[in-house]
Amino acid sequence: MECLVDLREIYPKEKGNTQLTDKLNDHKICRLCMQLIQGDFMLAHEVEADMLKKYIPEINFDVVKDPVVCKQCFDFLGVHSGFIRKCLEVEEKLITQKPSTISVRNSH
Repeated sequence: MECLVDLREIYPKEKGNTQLTDKLNDHKICRLCMQLIQGDFMLAHEVEADMLKKYIPEINFDVVKDPVVCKQCFDFLGVHSGFIRKCLEVEEKLITQKPSTISVRNSH
């Protein structure tokens, strides 16, 4: 039997306010930033799984009941993955070019 963690039970303990528990029933908590979600969110299984596993493998979404990602974290994740993807593309281009075609400026 699989035991899932409900972030709404952990959030009040982390914030040091156990009286919040009853007030959290209608709220979602972002799996990435661990903050209450005030607006839009994405279900974690709707987020590109490869992107999550590649860029933040240390976060296990499978152990959390109803894992969601807030819009701000989703946007930041998209920007981060886009940056990494572009860096990898440039790196691949540099690797595939012949050494004689790469000009190196000598500052001497």
